[in-house]
Amino acid sequence: MDAYLRNAWYVAAWSGEISHTPLGRRLLDEPVVFYRRSDGTVTALQDRCPHRFVPLSLGKIDGDNIVCGYHGLRFDGNGTCIDHRCNDMLRADAKLRHYPVEERYGAIWIWMGQETPNKDLIPDCGFLVDPARTMLFDQTLVKANYMLEIDNLLDLSHLDYVHLSTISAGSFTDGVFKTWQDDAGVHTTWWTEDCVIPPQFVPYLVGAERVDQWADSTWKAPGIVYIHSGGTRCKQPRESGYWIEQCHCVTPETATTTHYFWGIARPNMGEPPEVSAFARQRLRQAFISEDATMLEAQQRAMKSTDFWAERPIVLPEDGGAVRARRTLAKLIRAEQERALGVAVAS
Repeated sequence: MDAYLRNAWYVAAWSGEISHTPLGRRLLDEPVVFYRRSDGTVTALQDRCPHRFVPLSLGKIDGDNIVCGYHGLRFDGNGTCIDHRCNDMLRADAKLRHYPVEERYGAIWIWMGQETPNKDLIPDCGFLVDPARTMLFDQTLVKANYMLEIDNLLDLSHLDYVHLSTISAGSFTDGVFKTWQDDAGVHTTWWTEDCVIPPQFVPYLVGAERVDQWADSTWKAPGIVYIHSGGTRCKQPRESGYWIEQCHCVTPETATTTHYFWGIARPNMGEPPEVSAFARQRLRQAFISEDATMLEAQQRAMKSTDFWAERPIVLPEDGGAVRARRTLAKLIRAEQERALGVAVAS
C-alpha cells in the first residue's frame, strides 16, 4: 500500500522561502522544484530534467522559465519544454509534471494527487495572518516517519518527560484527558488545575506560582494538527490568561523523513523584544532539540516503517494517535480503490 494520501493539500514551504531562485524539495517521495514567476505567483514542477535527469533546482530562473544547469534545456512555468533543440516529438516526451499550488495563510500548499484539486479543502489557518497576534513561523527536517510526528502532537503526555525544562513543569498529565472523533477530525484534550506554573508561562503570568493549564489538539487528515494551549491563574477564565494557537504541518519527505512546519500565533501583549526572543527560543528547543531527538531515535529503533508490525503496546493516552492512524489508513485505501476503478473503467 502507498504510504501517503496523495489527493490532499500539504504544506510544501512557508511563503518566505520561495523566491526567483529555484528551491528543490522532496515531497511524498517525489522531487519538486518551486520558484516565483515575475508576477509573484508560485509554480511547482517535477525537479528532474528529462535529458540527463539532473535536478532543475540546480539551474536558474530566466524570466518566468527555468533553465537546467547541466545542458541548458528551458521549461516554462507549466512544465513545457520551450528549448529550440527539441522538436515536437521530443517536446511531448520532455513535458514536466506541473503540480497545483496555492499560497494561503503564509504557506505554499501543494496537491500531489491525480484527482482534481479542491481549494475549499485547504485547512483553515486564518489565525496565522491575524494582525492582532504575534506570529512565529519555523520548520525543520525530522529523520522519522511523518506519522510518528503526528502521534507526538496528539499524545501530549510526553510533555512531562521530554519538555520538562521548556514547556512543562511535570504535572501536565495529572489532569483530565479526553479523546474523540467527529467530522472536524481527531481530538485530544488535557486540562490540569492548580499545578506548578510551566516555564513558558512565567514571563506572561507574572507573580503566579500555580496555574490552571490546558492543551487541545485536533488532527485534520492528512498532516495538519492544530493545538490551542495556555494557562491562567487558578480558577480564572481562559481568556484572562496566556495562550498560543498553533498549526503544525507535517509533510512526508520520504518514508523515514518528514518536513515539519509550525506556525504559532500568540496574543500581542506588547512584551519587550527579549521576551519574544525567549518564547521563540523555548519553542525551537522543544520542537527541534527535544521532540526531533526523540522521534529520530524512535525511527532508528524500529525494524521497519510498518508501525503496527512492531507490535507497540497501547496506553489510554494513545487514543487520539490510534484513531488518526486508522482513519488515514482507511482514506488511503479508499483513494487507491478509486484509482483502481478509474483504471479498470478506462
